[in-house]
Amino acid sequence: MLPHDAKILLVPSSYAPRVGGLQTAVAHLAVELMRRGYAVTVVTNRYPRTLPGYERLNGIPVHRILMTNVVPSRQQIPRLGKYLLGVAIAPLQLARLVWLIRRLEPTIINAHYLGVPALYTRIANTFHPTSKFVLSVHGSDLPTVPYPTGSPLVGRFVVAGARALTACSKDMAGFLHRMMGDSWDGRVIVTGNGVEPRELQTTEKLEHPRPYLFSAAHFTPKKGLDILIRAMNNLIDAGLDVDLILAGCGPLDETLRSLVRELGLDTRVLFWGVANRREMAALLNGCALFVLPSLWEAFGIAALEAMVCGKAVVATNRGGIAEIVRYDETGILVKPGDVATLTQAIATLLRDPVKREALGQRGREVALSEFNWSTVADRYLQAYRVALAE
Repeated sequence: MLPHDAKILLVPSSYAPRVGGLQTAVAHLAVELMRRGYAVTVVTNRYPRTLPGYERLNGIPVHRILMTNVVPSRQQIPRLGKYLLGVAIAPLQLARLVWLIRRLEPTIINAHYLGVPALYTRIANTFHPTSKFVLSVHGSDLPTVPYPTGSPLVGRFVVAGARALTACSKDMAGFLHRMMGDSWDGRVIVTGNGVEPRELQTTEKLEHPRPYLFSAAHFTPKKGLDILIRAMNNLIDAGLDVDLILAGCGPLDETLRSLVRELGLDTRVLFWGVANRREMAALLNGCALFVLPSLWEAFGIAALEAMVCGKAVVATNRGGIAEIVRYDETGILVKPGDVATLTQAIATLLRDPVKREALGQRGREVALSEFNWSTVADRYLQAYRVALAE
């Protein structure tokens, strides 16, 4: 059992005020663990460097240490001077981390994301072995190996030092096993990610002249938004009176806008920009359907948020998405990159409001019962108990 007076040190690769899936997940986990009475501290990379070295956020102490990458990689060849400076200051930063761990004396050290801070934490833990090291993987940390640790060898070194591991999905757990090889016998606990219903459940809905599809994503190739825009063109050609709203931004912003103009969809596809939490809730609660056309997702938190709002989801069956969007139970899953299949799935639900409503209601039940932060924190605590038992 995890002692009630256990001290938990969370080490994400980055943290608030930076905004993203990892930062949000670790912040919610920290608050939930603190709510249960555990002493929680966060140590993270000082990025950007203008952030203070120490502050309290939501009552949680947050320490920031500049952790530079010391493993040579192709990305650093053009910036040799900066890399050499990082190597020079690395021992000092590592010493600061070791000192902090010795002062805090955490029961559990939980690094989040297989990146540079996880490497520092793995090394620092050898100087304070009474703290049990747990590693949590979340997404692009594994599919993009050797980045960001610098090499597969370094990645395996970090993983091998963990007393227990967690992954946000079974798919991500599979990446861990493939990375470590057949002889590896590490235990991976699938935690999933959680949602905060109070941020999303509201009576406020976006007022829009027509029913609309909604998708929220970073505008990158893997999100498959070009596939969704082409499917939207097919839906209009089929006579369906529906619009599409896209929330987000990213490197493909102008490419996607050009595609919309090319297909003559200027009046039917709206680029919302980055939506704040209140806008996201209104957009989700007002849409007819949520669509996640990603080519791959480690988990698919956007789909889970739509489910909290009682919306049926059309998504792809790649990565961790299929673990939360269950075919014909909470939504419809399609093959990624297939415009025709995506068009058909969306059209089917637009033409069947009864089924759409049933999928949405079941999705809400699944999201609230299986992916609330209390349940997700229970799974992390299970991993901590495994680490202590080891």
